[in-house]
Amino acid sequence: AQIHEMGSMAQDDIRAIDLTSRPEEYELPALEKNLSLVSETRKDNNLFHVNLLLDKSKRNHVIESSIEDGRGKVIRAFSKQSTVSSMLTLEWDMKNSQDVTVPEGIYVWNVIADGIHHTSTVNAYVN
Repeated sequence: AQIHEMGSMAQDDIRAIDLTSRPEEYELPALEKNLSLVSETRKDNNLFHVNLLLDKSKRNHVIESSIEDGRGKVIRAFSKQSTVSSMLTLEWDMKNSQDVTVPEGIYVWNVIADGIHHTSTVNAYVN
C-alpha cells in the first residue's frame, strides 16, 4: 500500500496514511494552497485505478494525467478534467493513444492536480 507522510518540518508529528483502501475516510483540509494525494495503483476487472484525494475547498481542481512506458515515453495522455469534488478515481484500460492494448510491463501513471505532480507505478504483469 502507498503510505503518505504528513507532518511538520520538525518531523515530530508524522502520520502514515494508507490511501489504497477506503480513501474516502481521509479528508484534506481546505487551505490557501491546493492539496492533493494520490493512491497506489490497483487493478480491478481488467482496469487500473488510482484514487486522487483533493482538498475540500470546493475550488475548481484541474487534473491532467498520462501513462509512460519504461523508457519515459508517454503512451497515453488523458483529457484534462475539472472537479470541485474532494475525491476522483482515474481509470486506465491498458490501451495506448491509438486504442491498442499495450504489452505487460511496468508503467508510470503521472497525475498533475492543480500543478502538483504525482506518480504511481503500474505493475501490468499478469498475476
